[in-house]
Amino acid sequence: MKNMKLYFRGLEKVRLINPVFCGFLFLLFHFFSVLSQAQSFQYEALNITDQFNYNYSDGSSGGWMAPQFSSFDIDRNGQKEIIAFDRYSQLFSVWQYSPSKNEYFLVRDNSILWPRLQHWALIRDYNSDGIPDIFTQGNFGISIWEGKLVNGVITFSQLRGSDFIDDSLKFQSPDGSFTNIYHSNSDIPVIQDVDGDGDLDIMSFESTGSFVYFYQCNTNVNGQPLLYRLKHNCWGNFVESGLSNGVKLSNSRFFCPLPFTLRHVGSSLCMTDINHDSLPDLLVGDRSFPNLMALTNAYTADSGFIDQQRNAFPYYSNPAYIYNFPAAYAIDYDQDGWDDVIVANNDEGQYDFNSLYLYHNEQKKDESFTFVTSNAWSQSSFDLGRNTAPYYIDVNGDDIQDVIIGYNIAVGQAIPENRLALWYGRESNTGKLTYQMVDDDYLSLGSKVSTGIRPILTSGDIDGDGDLDLVIGMSNGDIHLLTNNSSQSKIFEEGEFIKDWMSLDIGLGAAPELFDIDGDGLLDLLVGQDRGMVHFFKNIGSQVQANFNPDPSLEPNIEEFLDISTVGSFYILGRSIPRILDVNGKLILAVTGYEGDIQTFESTSENGLEWTENSDMSNLFTGVNGNLTAGRIHNNQIPLLLGNIGGGLLFAQSDIVSSSKIPIQYKDLVLSPNPIVKGQEIHLGLDIVRPQMSAIVLDIQGRQIHIQPLMEKSSILNVKFNYSGVYVVLIKVENEVVYSGKLIVQ
Repeated sequence: MKNMKLYFRGLEKVRLINPVFCGFLFLLFHFFSVLSQAQSFQYEALNITDQFNYNYSDGSSGGWMAPQFSSFDIDRNGQKEIIAFDRYSQLFSVWQYSPSKNEYFLVRDNSILWPRLQHWALIRDYNSDGIPDIFTQGNFGISIWEGKLVNGVITFSQLRGSDFIDDSLKFQSPDGSFTNIYHSNSDIPVIQDVDGDGDLDIMSFESTGSFVYFYQCNTNVNGQPLLYRLKHNCWGNFVESGLSNGVKLSNSRFFCPLPFTLRHVGSSLCMTDINHDSLPDLLVGDRSFPNLMALTNAYTADSGFIDQQRNAFPYYSNPAYIYNFPAAYAIDYDQDGWDDVIVANNDEGQYDFNSLYLYHNEQKKDESFTFVTSNAWSQSSFDLGRNTAPYYIDVNGDDIQDVIIGYNIAVGQAIPENRLALWYGRESNTGKLTYQMVDDDYLSLGSKVSTGIRPILTSGDIDGDGDLDLVIGMSNGDIHLLTNNSSQSKIFEEGEFIKDWMSLDIGLGAAPELFDIDGDGLLDLLVGQDRGMVHFFKNIGSQVQANFNPDPSLEPNIEEFLDISTVGSFYILGRSIPRILDVNGKLILAVTGYEGDIQTFESTSENGLEWTENSDMSNLFTGVNGNLTAGRIHNNQIPLLLGNIGGGLLFAQSDIVSSSKIPIQYKDLVLSPNPIVKGQEIHLGLDIVRPQMSAIVLDIQGRQIHIQPLMEKSSILNVKFNYSGVYVVLIKVENEVVYSGKLIVQ
């Protein structure tokens, strides 16, 4: 834990209440405290069924925008897995083949500790030790992270030394000098044994983007696996065109064409035998063009000569069409010993569907590759599009938390459409939580909001009518209010939509969270934004009419709440998203940022003025542009959903650890009768009574309306309810909540 104290400015006593569900506050706080004790947090599978009753076996795989694919036998069972790395979310995922289904399923293997990488990552084994290594972007070109097996866990460390300039591979020029192997971070290189001598060669476009350089690995020269020499500075004797995504071919394998004046700003390379003539050919993708170029080789592997180009792959049937930057990967998808081809986007594309092509290798001389699908992995992996932001909330009143997910979907328009997806929570026969997506365009958000993207939700009773209203923040800084017309506290019915609610001055990237910050019974606002800070807006209105000064720099607002900054080492964007809670007088704040880290803060004083930054969740990575939401306890575990830029979701749970001071497990509280009418006695069915046991009643806004000591085994709760609705009853022993139950007052 870091020794850092942070202070509120202008607040004397801070009491933060999340109005969604008060029992949830206790549980999520307990979740944070448990992480520092037990570290039992891990990603798990989530059972998701869509509105057509199709079940996704890997509903929580994280999503993809621009995935890159490698294959490797990680578990050394003789069958290679497919490893995906997404350029935008920066999440790794490992997929294992099922021969019976001819599909891949996600492997959640905690024995692999993937490093945090940017731009691109290809899995290879440079030193032939059977442990995966990673080739990726370095400071000056291509970097290598070496894999090691330590106590059954694969870890990675970045290589440096005599074969590198800083962290980037170097090579020897024909004149004997050494410099770094150039590689643009937008490109995908060839890293494979091109010349058949058993080591990994490299092919990449040089700095002007005109010629493909072939860097030959010369392991056999001195036994060192990373000795590279420039073998060819115009492999294939072709030059990239600056006017189209075609190439200029040479008439002779002894001469290279002159370069064009204009250059492309990005290219992808994939080497495979397109026409089964035992010579490696090239598949080339260019930024700003949707098609792949197929370049066939008429000479040797290490001294290629391209004699034919086709501006489509495969040219004979269903060519890949991915706007705006396709990249191909030669992968033996069906495990038959022959490389198939996967084609994916290598940039932020205009389409979130029909953008992951799979071609089966038929092993024929001509027309070898057969189209399989343009939506590979769609049968197992759940992906809404991009910028998923989940939020737990019970919308149908069945006391099982549902999920509303803000997201964007790109179908070719200039700005991706804003949408909400609604999942109903269910409990399976085995007691596990499952979800069914009942609406992928819930509340028709796109028709209401056409400016800004990345919708992020919070909820609270803004108008004092006893139900939860929705507040939605957008990338352009607008915050909108959608009121709840339901007469029941846990059912949401669409009401009035108020655009640019309160005209709050956020800047870009509004991420709101509703709380009663100062304990006056009014819901205040914490709002994250793109610059990485968190604004505090004090509610200066009433319970039935919230009001805010829209300028975060003017009191009683706080422009830089806790001096939080989520701007990291690699990006100027902070994109902070706060979640904050108060449980038993102790404050916990979790803030996610653009780089995917989670910062947590804990109150260290009784008056709420001093805070200490801790590292309870420092081991978690949400993926880039990540965010989180936590649900109520279920089967002694706390569910956590994480969204990110890739359009999917990650799911995790943490086991609840009982207090070391009072060894009582959390239990459901039996209230009788339930429901009740106002004025009726309430009996608490407790199986044990301990000294200093008390009952606390909270309303739907999280406000404490009653507290009393308990002296008998079956105590009567003496409380006067002024309003009908849903209440939460907590039983405490000293400062620990040991029972919790819901009470309905009719």
